[in-house]
Amino acid sequence: MPETQLQIPDAVSAELDHLELTVEGPNGSVTRRLWYPDVSVTVESGEVVITSESDDAIPMQVTIEDGEVVISNFLGERADRRTAIHGNTDVEIDGELLTLRGPDIEAVGQTAADIEQLTRVTDKDIRVFQDGAYITNKPTRGDA
Repeated sequence: MPETQLQIPDAVSAELDHLELTVEGPNGSVTRRLWYPDVSVTVESGEVVITSESDDAIPMQVTIEDGEVVISNFLGERADRRTAIHGNTDVEIDGELLTLRGPDIEAVGQTAADIEQLTRVTDKDIRVFQDGAYITNKPTRGDA
């Protein structure tokens, strides 16, 4: 169960009344109705704690097999999605983070692009269906 804790500054107070969260501070107060499926919100000793009942509705698994990146259970699909690892690219999997390294920047970039395209979501609202693999950090000159 993932949990997020938000620290409340000293000059601010927060109260939770059923589903209504009221935050009061020097600039005024704000009240929001917090109703989300599978999410609970509590106020505990100066912190607002947000807990989700499920991490992902359909978690995907990423593995390396025979020089290929294999993505299983993407959007609940039964068939695995596979793409080749180009050149001498090393792919490391650490939880939800994939790290690609190698001497040839073109091979590393092509492998990263292939993985991103492998999990491209079509015919769905990507604001809702945020499943997939996305390039979030690229090396700058001299970092490769």
